[in-house]
Amino acid sequence: VTRKAPEGRYRIRVTASDAPSNPAGMAMTSTRVSDPIVIDNTPPALVGTKIEAGKNGQQTIRATAEDAMSPIKSVDYLVDSAEQWDVVLPEDWIYDSTSEAFHITLSDLSKGAHVVTVRVTDGRGNVKYEALRLDVK
Repeated sequence: VTRKAPEGRYRIRVTASDAPSNPAGMAMTSTRVSDPIVIDNTPPALVGTKIEAGKNGQQTIRATAEDAMSPIKSVDYLVDSAEQWDVVLPEDWIYDSTSEAFHITLSDLSKGAHVVTVRVTDGRGNVKYEALRLDVK
């Protein structure tokens, strides 16, 4: 319903009146303003992505998940299209802000090319997918 509204923080004012059902001078009106609501239709971004090669096929992916309007809710990843997403905790151990640094350390990868798919979700349910190619030597 809010896909066409510009993103931002809004308050909604509702005014109710019983004027159509009452004689002149007896009508009543009431107005109420809502608590702030957030309209956020843009998925988060993955920024500053770095891939570091280690020993014995170990690879570490470092990045920051950022969103302009909503806190980051989760970061998950798949290796080579596995069926189950693995959860990643942010470096400060709690998802509570619009910018969350994290790292993924992968061990025991076989030699060759691998694809790691990272999924970042914000607090409004917007999702960003990014596929990263790793070459293990």
